[in-house]
Formats: sequence, C-alpha cells, structure tokens
Amino acid sequence: PLQREIEEDGVLHSCLAVDKERIFVSKDGNQPVVLSVDDNGNTNLPDNVVQFSSDSVHDDEATTRDVYASSGAREAVLASLDGIDTTILAYGQTSSGKTHTMIGDIAGQERPGGREERGLCQLAVEEICARMQATEEDPDQDLSVAASFLQIYNEEITDLLAPRSSKQQKSSISLKEVDGRVIASGAHSQPITCVEDLNRVLLQGTKNRATSATALNEVSSRSHAVLNLDITHTSYEAAFTPQGSRDDASEIQVVRSARLSFVDLAGSERVKQSNVEGASLTEAAHINKSLFALVHVVQALHSASSSSSSSRTTPVHVPFRDSKLTWLLKSALLGASRTLLLVCLSPAQRHSLQTLSSLRFASACRSLPLSSPSPHHRTSIIPK
Repeated sequence: PLQREIEEDGVLHSCLAVDKERIFVSKDGNQPVVLSVDDNGNTNLPDNVVQFSSDSVHDDEATTRDVYASSGAREAVLASLDGIDTTILAYGQTSSGKTHTMIGDIAGQERPGGREERGLCQLAVEEICARMQATEEDPDQDLSVAASFLQIYNEEITDLLAPRSSKQQKSSISLKEVDGRVIASGAHSQPITCVEDLNRVLLQGTKNRATSATALNEVSSRSHAVLNLDITHTSYEAAFTPQGSRDDASEIQVVRSARLSFVDLAGSERVKQSNVEGASLTEAAHINKSLFALVHVVQALHSASSSSSSSRTTPVHVPFRDSKLTWLLKSALLGASRTLLLVCLSPAQRHSLQTLSSLRFASACRSLPLSSPSPHHRTSIIPK
C-alpha cells in the first residue's frame, strides 16, 4: 500500500474484497467488506456492499507482465499484427497506478528490490519486435512500426514528440476523421525497431507531459496521454494468370495496417482530497469534465443499443464531440477497434467512493454490445 493509504493506527483499512473475477466494494468508507457464505456456497451480500464482475483481477503482488499475459492485452497486440486496430485504456482515480501499468519504468528507474518493470506498451513492443526479427529472415515479409505520442491538456491536443520550442507542439495538431479513424494530423512520429527506441520516445514524451504535485500524488499526470503505434505488415505472394499458371512477371502484395493505441487517462480526483488550487484546480476541472464526457458517451451508446432493438424511431445522439478525448476515442468506443479497459483501483477505505465510481464505469463499458472489428488490408498485383 501507499503511505498515504495508511491510517493513523498504521494499518491499511480496505474497502475491497476479491473472489476470483468478482470484486466486492463497501459503499460506506468507514466499514470493511464482511461477507458470509451459506450452505450452498452462495455469497450473502450485506446492504453496504456492491458486487462487480470482471474478466480478470490482479492484486498488488501482480507484475505488469502478469497483467499483459492474462488481461487480454497480449491477444489485443497480436490482433494488431493482423491489421486490426486496437486500443488499451487505463482508467481510475489519480495515483492508482495507471501510468506505471502503461509505461512501467523508463530511463533506468528501478522498482524496490532492484528490478526494472516494463509497462504494457514496452511488453507489446517486445512482442512486436520478436515478430519483426522473424520477418527479417523472410524476403517475402516486411514489418515496420512508427510511434507518436500525444497529450490532451486542458482540451488542447499537444504533440509530446515535438521540440518544446516548436509551434507544432500545439497549434498544428488537429483531429480529423479518415476512413473511420480519428487521427491527429501533424503529429511527429519516430520509427521503432526495439524496446530501447520506445523508451527514448517515452522519456521524451513524459518530460514534456504536464504533471504536478497534489496531496494524493507527488507526480500527478495532469493530462490524458495517448501513445500510438502504427504497424504496417507487408507480405508478397505468388501471382497466377487467369489460366491458373504462375505469373513470373508479377506478384501479389498484401498490406495490413493497424493502429495500436495505449491511452493513459488522467485520474479522476475529488478536489477536497487532492487539495489543488490555482492552475492545478483548472487542470482538475478539465480532467473531470472530459471523464464525465466519456461516461456520457458510454451511457448514450447503451441507449443507442437498447433503442436499436425497440420500436424507437428517433436515433440516439452520441456526444463524441463534447470532448477531444471522446472524439479521439470514437472508433474504439464504437467497436471499430478492439478495445481493452484496465481499471486501476485504490483499496483504501478513504477512497471507496472513487473506487466504486471507477468500477461502475467499468461495468457499464463491459456491458456494451460486442463487435468484431474488420482488419485493414489492401491487396494489389505489382510487377516484380
């Protein structure tokens, strides 16, 4: 537990209990979770406890590699190699571990005990680069990756890879919808061939990212950060004539392209607990406003899915443009992307309301209708 979660008696008072994929949360921040089981093995919930279901749960002993392997993150990364857009989001209150889960330790940082822990984006690049090395030995395969790094700060899109003195860091970045994807036009990108390349991108970006100290976190992220990995996989196959014989003068080129996005959402915060003021208070207001917009979009998507199976004739408006965040996440929320939501929680009783709110949002997202996004691929016949 974090030092700020320890009470005056030197003990962490938890508002959580976990049973496999079930999470139990106390609605009363002053009461622990106490459960009982009847003779049939059914859990009896007291009035002050709410139960949530998830696909996987990891406690504070789990490493990011554990999360990558069993949360669905690895399967999402492999899907991106097949041309399917993929989005992995980290959601939760401030200082609950979102940034560490996503980018891990960079620039020689080490965890207690002297071990360095990679985040999900480094583990993804580790997997992609292993595939990249395999394709280098095959003349009919080519795999390339380019990274861009953005932040949404006070509703402004900022290029974290642009030089600090460059006007491009802010003014030239705009959101455009192209072929069903909302992209940030004008963002710098850097080629990625190994994890060290990615760490340099992360180091440069985190230096430019807006952070400040609050009562809850000494290095609190004051912006939403989006790391995009644009993956292009090109393969070449034999071409045949209409008569069925091999065409030695040409070949079939298949290009699969996908965007793998890691979204580190700024944490929701209760101003009474974070004790922010001045510029930090303005930042907190923008953060909470964009997160509320995200919640409203999810609620609207629920209404839209319900009305599609009813007799309602008026289409439900989904307010994607209410926030730069929701507009950027449009394809992920609509099902055009394979989307994974990771919710980071504090077990401390003093944060029970924030924990409960985070789990309710996760539950709403989990019940959205599933879809099967189509891969992006282009096939053409080219001369040898």
